[in-house]
Amino acid sequence: MEEGRRAKAGHDARAARLRDAVVALRSAREELGLSLSDIRDRTGIERSTLSRLENNEDANPTITTLDRYARAVGKEILIAFADLPDQPR
Repeated sequence: MEEGRRAKAGHDARAARLRDAVVALRSAREELGLSLSDIRDRTGIERSTLSRLENNEDANPTITTLDRYARAVGKEILIAFADLPDQPR
């Protein structure tokens, strides 16, 4: 039972980090005064897909989708790895 709770907590934390990234992209879009249609034109991603990405708490976009969106608002994705706490190395 405890392992299941830890797994869920880990998933929730990862989902929150992904959500934060999507919120940052949306904020960048809004700061630039761009609409979802503008992002569609820049990325080729359908407006409805972009809307779901921004508004669906459970959105699970691919790295490619995030990269296309990031580049459309003048950003790039940086990926880093960190050691997990309490994990043998």
